[in-house]
Amino acid sequence: MEGGGETGTAGQETGATREARTTRRKTGSGPGRPAPALALIAVASVVAVGAMFAVWAKHEILDTATWTASSTELLESPPIRDAVAGYLTGQLLVAADTYAERLPEQLRPLAGLVAGAARAPLERATSDALGRPGARAAWERANRLAHEQFVSAVDHGSPLLTREGRSVYLDLHPLLDDAAAGARLPAALPSLIPPGVGRLRVMDAADLDRARTAARLLRSLAIALVVLSAVLYAAAVWRARSARRRAVVAVGAGLACAGAVVLALRPLLGDLAADDLATTSAAQAAVRAAWEIKTGLLADIALGAIAAGTLIAVVALAFGPRGPARGLLRQRPPSPG
Repeated sequence: MEGGGETGTAGQETGATREARTTRRKTGSGPGRPAPALALIAVASVVAVGAMFAVWAKHEILDTATWTASSTELLESPPIRDAVAGYLTGQLLVAADTYAERLPEQLRPLAGLVAGAARAPLERATSDALGRPGARAAWERANRLAHEQFVSAVDHGSPLLTREGRSVYLDLHPLLDDAAAGARLPAALPSLIPPGVGRLRVMDAADLDRARTAARLLRSLAIALVVLSAVLYAAAVWRARSARRRAVVAVGAGLACAGAVVLALRPLLGDLAADDLATTSAAQAAVRAAWEIKTGLLADIALGAIAAGTLIAVVALAFGPRGPARGLLRQRPPSPG
């Protein structure tokens, strides 16, 4: 009788144990399936996506070396070079009108007709001229100077913006000389263009406060999101307890997925920017090309996340209880002595 009672008690305990195990399996809260850890990994991966965009934006917008390097690549893109050539051609034709005023009165109407007919070949010649080293160097100097002024204004309140009517410009006026020379126009033609022509305004004094706030927020986000993502990943591994190896595998997979999401969003956001900023097909092609070049660093960051996440997952799997690395370690012969 006593033995039967013990057997019954053992059976009840076994049933209770099975019921508890079943409950843990359904809820995913047991040590074998750490649902809270997986939830933390999912949140961390979402944060990691935002962190990648924040780090990219911080370096691309606020770092002069990065901005200048990517801007130099812009002029090597045919759609962008054609767009810049079209803009410079328009400025040269304005100068040509001024130049035509010096001609005899009876020849002035002909000058307008010639200018209209010459626009297309002039634009092609200007585009070819922009591919030469001198024009690329002038473009690089213009972008570096504009960005240095922008960063100085945002970080230190440059006096350039504290005086009424002053702004930060991307000054393309020096490129007009290269364009005119490449198109074999009269050497005096660029000198007829007013100094303010060919200068694209980047920021004025009214934009300074907003730019400072945005820069501070961007710098803070770039640090905070990276730290938050790392903390959440670490918390997930700690929370997994006996399933920590599987949690590490999930961390690697989550980081790799975050990088893949960034790569997938990159062209979609480029299409949205092109549709929003441009109205013609040529302008949309230029915007897409500019977005692809300017987000090259973002693609590198995403690919780095994919590589790091894959490496983490592979290493965690390889050194698991049944992993090949653990098996090799077990089969290693003992050292002599």
